[in-house]
Amino acid sequence: MAFLADDLLEGRGTGTRGYQLAANYVRAQFEEMGLKPAGVGGSYFQNVRFRRIELLRDKSSLVVKPKNGSTRTLTIEKDYVMGGDPLSADTTAEGQVVFVGFGVSAPEFKYDDYEGIDVRGKIVAALYGAPPKMPSAPGAHFSSTEQKLRMAAEHGAIGYISIWAGKTEQRTPFSEYVRFTRGPALRWLDEKGVPDGAEPSIRGAVRISSSTAALLFEGAPKSWKDALQAAENSQPQALPLTTSVAMHIVSRYSEAESPNVAAILPGSDPQLKNEYVSFTAVPITQIVANINMDEVSFLYDFKDIVPLGGEHSSLGAVADDVARHMGLTVSPDPLPEEVYFVRSDQYSFILQGVPALYIEEGLQTVNPNLDGKKMQFDWEVQRYHLPSDDINQPLDFNATVKCTRVDLAVGYEVAQQTERPHWNAGDFFNKFTKPAR
Repeated sequence: MAFLADDLLEGRGTGTRGYQLAANYVRAQFEEMGLKPAGVGGSYFQNVRFRRIELLRDKSSLVVKPKNGSTRTLTIEKDYVMGGDPLSADTTAEGQVVFVGFGVSAPEFKYDDYEGIDVRGKIVAALYGAPPKMPSAPGAHFSSTEQKLRMAAEHGAIGYISIWAGKTEQRTPFSEYVRFTRGPALRWLDEKGVPDGAEPSIRGAVRISSSTAALLFEGAPKSWKDALQAAENSQPQALPLTTSVAMHIVSRYSEAESPNVAAILPGSDPQLKNEYVSFTAVPITQIVANINMDEVSFLYDFKDIVPLGGEHSSLGAVADDVARHMGLTVSPDPLPEEVYFVRSDQYSFILQGVPALYIEEGLQTVNPNLDGKKMQFDWEVQRYHLPSDDINQPLDFNATVKCTRVDLAVGYEVAQQTERPHWNAGDFFNKFTKPAR
């Protein structure tokens, strides 16, 4: 940990020298442990090609055009944030704005923000997140940018505006959020060199603040305040606004390559040894489960765990069993509005039909004098993705060991089962299951 966290690695950004040094270190550790290489050509590396996308801010813009009023050019990082476009180095989207609530069309939950509205050739504006009435994991799924852009494209929109408001803005003010948007973006490239997850018909996308949303609502038949309240009450809504916008996005591209580091701990069963838990470099139909270990606990010793996604598959019972044996309780997602279920690595496996768990520590602390929720919130504000997130900060390694043991026990128990993990019958995520070959 001391080596990987050292400033010598310069942040370990994807495609950088520091990342390659970290990958080499992990490879050496795998070799020392006796794990078998699972990368390309008998190596531990699985190289991935990326498009690095840099926004040229001085050439890009967002302009608001009220029906009755003066055209206004907005200020980046004050009124909005914008990233480079993954498909076009110079793109423009201009048109009337249509507000579509959360931008969610989910008939299986009897919810549709697009019902009865024509957005063809227009720019849709939608709140970040999903209707609060939705269950945590499906709500997180419909909150993902990929799903929102896909829905907008399917309904014929040419541009997309995401609104940072409500509980999301209360937890992380827009002025603080903007720091997460600086710097180039990366999209992995398929075998044809096409960036993953891009929607060709969406010519531009931006994210705006709540105050900018109020500007878009000027002259509308419903106020911004009322529209926000209706959305937070999980009321589907679609409302053409009298305002138009023009977004111009100019980007610079370069290519990068960076490796996954992959190894195998072989099983002993002659048949089940060809099925894998938490793996990336084998055919997707051979991956039976994913146990995500993003951010092990380190702030405080905990009394409960939150197995995100557990209620949707047979993996939930495994997490319950491990918690019971370790004297821990199992809690539901305490912060569903944060949509952690789609903000980490397990989500890519879920979209490929692989049952997955992302186990976090809960907010119940062993030390009654500590406030877990406050500690997590303070850490995100003061250290998350900042230089102060280093090895010199206060760290509770007892919590780290406990968290690692939970993940190990879950993975071990899954590996010992003869039955392949599965989504629950009739579950929402069952539709992503790939047929076995």
